[in-house]
Amino acid sequence: MDMCGASLEEGQGVQPGGVFLSNGCQAKIRLNIRHGRYEARKRLDKANRRVRDAVISLVTWLIWKERNARVFEGVASFPAVVADRITKEWWMWRSAGLAGEISTASN
Repeated sequence: MDMCGASLEEGQGVQPGGVFLSNGCQAKIRLNIRHGRYEARKRLDKANRRVRDAVISLVTWLIWKERNARVFEGVASFPAVVADRITKEWWMWRSAGLAGEISTASN
């Protein structure tokens, strides 16, 4: 299959489920990231799953807030600034006991 000059074998990189990404020329590639996230989460013990879920919630929330600032206030931060906010917020969550530490011990 040819996608704006990039050849792909039939079915390569195209799976059911997941999200659409655009390569800028109106071609869409479906990526199955939902299944991969689920499989990776299943391999973690319960405590690490909670930490992972907290990280995903925090990152998603702060990216959403950045998006809203750009759309509604016309204010855009550099990616490094957003990453710094995420790091600072994570340490606040940890100090408040809302998120634990990732354990390396196997169960």
